[in-house]
Amino acid sequence: MQFTWGDSVYLKKLDEHGKVVSKVPAAVIWVTQVETEEDVKRFGLPIGANLYNIEFGDGSMQEFVREDVLESFSSNNE
Repeated sequence: MQFTWGDSVYLKKLDEHGKVVSKVPAAVIWVTQVETEEDVKRFGLPIGANLYNIEFGDGSMQEFVREDVLESFSSNNE
């Protein structure tokens, strides 16, 4: 697991080619893993992959975020 509860992260917004077009600051508020074949089909990730719920500064949240679209807040070099 790369991130844990309370970590500050950026949610990377990608264009249709997978290029990062923006980053939105957020906080990790929940972590789970893909555990069943149903999860594999639902999320397109292998068993054991991490999924995160994140909360934005305005109090809104996004559920079941893939780890590959999150970046550590402290590693932002742009």
